[in-house]
Amino acid sequence: MQALVESGELAFEGGSWRRPSMEQLGIPQSVRMAIQSRVGRLPPAVQETLHLAAILGREFEFEVLAGASELDRKV
Repeated sequence: MQALVESGELAFEGGSWRRPSMEQLGIPQSVRMAIQSRVGRLPPAVQETLHLAAILGREFEFEVLAGASELDRKV
């Protein structure tokens, strides 16, 4: 639902939800597509950091990611 709200396809206006017809509503076909859509709207530097994190695996030290990333460290 959040992806539909962020895309503007679903909106709460005047005390009720507004949406196009079911035929026109662009519902993501999978969770993967929904995630790709949301990540695709992030700044390129953030996308690159997520890519590096994926390469590092499920567990890694923050310092390793920070060292590989060009983003400023903000904790």
